[in-house]
Amino acid sequence: MRILLDTMVVIGAFGEAAQIDGAISTVLRKIGTRASAVVSAASLWEIAIKKSKGGLTAPDNLPELLGQIAQVDILDIGVAHVWRTLSLPRFAHHKDPFDRLLVAQALEENLTIATTDDALALYGAKLLRP
Repeated sequence: MRILLDTMVVIGAFGEAAQIDGAISTVLRKIGTRASAVVSAASLWEIAIKKSKGGLTAPDNLPELLGQIAQVDILDIGVAHVWRTLSLPRFAHHKDPFDRLLVAQALEENLTIATTDDALALYGAKLLRP
């Protein structure tokens, strides 16, 4: 199984001041055995934006930290991912462009999204929830 870690999971797992839910933490511990994880460049972009605005404490070397962890790869944003967002339904209560891109990447790459955000289920992506 390949797991796409959503932004909040990345922040919780690797951020300095954040916490991660127990079930997701268990999944992360098992990555080396039965699953592999990817982090989207979109999540790193979102973290960089929040960090630059002072709304988030995260390590300055977060991309390097991710690269040092076995089987955690960075998923670049491709044209197919961006274009897939056009086919996703629009929900009045959920307009986060980063989430939409993560869902599109998961659908294009056949990934399961590790998330605590139940709203992502609306898009039809496979989710791993606590």
